[in-house]
Amino acid sequence: MVSEFVKYAPTVLRYTLPPFMASGSVAARNGRGHPNDLSLFIPVEDVNDGWALSGTVGQEIYGCGAPMALAAGDYHIIAGAGVTIYSEYPLTRLSWNDGLRSLQFHLIGVPTHHGRVEIQYSPNLTGWHSAADLRIDASGGANVIERQNRPAELIFRAAGGSTLTIQAASR
Repeated sequence: MVSEFVKYAPTVLRYTLPPFMASGSVAARNGRGHPNDLSLFIPVEDVNDGWALSGTVGQEIYGCGAPMALAAGDYHIIAGAGVTIYSEYPLTRLSWNDGLRSLQFHLIGVPTHHGRVEIQYSPNLTGWHSAADLRIDASGGANVIERQNRPAELIFRAAGGSTLTIQAASR
């Protein structure tokens, strides 16, 4: 469930910020009488269904860092290899093997759910010349779906809980 939360949170959390909420859906004052400043990107504590005003608990300053924290957690850079990875699911055990010119990481999640992974790379630094020539090996028979090959970019969806290794296919 945590992997699915991380996957959808960046889209959903946006709508806890008053500037992105529907006009008239946030209370001008919270239940303690303090004003909500609807121009600020400070999330409201309570988001309601539209029948009741949101923000009656108030705006919560501790939530302001959530967008930056979520965005930072989605991107991983391996500077020496010229690789940037975006993943909807959290990544662990991220490594680059310079000798094999291979990338390996583990996607947190469950095998019944898939998350999008985008890998942008420098052909000069990685030695990967075409995304179409890259092989994706997934542990435990996990499947990789919706693969797209673009210049210096590989995009696919992979099952949660799998360890993935990406490297140039042997010729």
